[in-house]
Amino acid sequence: MIMHTRKGSIILSLLLILIVVIAFLVAYGKVRAFFGYKSIRIAGETYKYTELVRGVSEDEEPPDDLPLLLALHGYGDHAINFGTLFNDVDFPVRIIVPRAFERAHTSWYDWEHRTTELPRRAKQLIAFTDAITKKYAEGGRPILFGFSQGGVMSTYLVTWYPEYFSSGVIAGAALADNLFPHKGEVSGPYPRILQYHGVKDSVVMFDQAQRSVGFLKKLGFDVEFMAYDASHQCFYPDKWDELFTALEVLTWEVQGE
Repeated sequence: MIMHTRKGSIILSLLLILIVVIAFLVAYGKVRAFFGYKSIRIAGETYKYTELVRGVSEDEEPPDDLPLLLALHGYGDHAINFGTLFNDVDFPVRIIVPRAFERAHTSWYDWEHRTTELPRRAKQLIAFTDAITKKYAEGGRPILFGFSQGGVMSTYLVTWYPEYFSSGVIAGAALADNLFPHKGEVSGPYPRILQYHGVKDSVVMFDQAQRSVGFLKKLGFDVEFMAYDASHQCFYPDKWDELFTALEVLTWEVQGE
């Protein structure tokens, strides 16, 4: 009985030490992306997000002027998992991945009511973007990156609120015709947009993406459209370096503003 009690005390002590170590690491941001979110209060609401710093040694304090990348995941994904996409990024950048709003935080808006829901949620994301930009003010206006449903939201954001972003990268997405502003309803300058799409996409059809790009160009956006022999995911392994290189170039442009 005494032996069992002693073993129990040792195990309890080890667990307490482990909890203290994890709490220390989280407090200093070393494992925050895996164990939880950061929070920011805006107009009485709490928004959660993960912050990932890349291209800076873990032994160094991240500089205040790191370029910002705001990344929006697709439907069914979540912020912490989406952040792993950027594990291999090696250029200096601060990546902000907000937690989605709907359906256990895996969807940005209610798809069935998107005509009213998407604009409402977009306003919330703009409030978040504004607060994050001010928090990391020396990083400049963020680059906006969105995939699938996050790409739809990104297209809406850069279309209706172009002044908040330095550039946009959209993958596997298309915005419906009736969600674009009319010409003259929104004024520039407009951020440059890179749009990627797979010709074999069966989730968002290729011709829908082409039509969406056409609307952007009519509004005055400088859009570069890249078609890949791929499905909805757009990027096969050999294309990841191309995407990251494009993002790195965009960070240089932010620093040159």
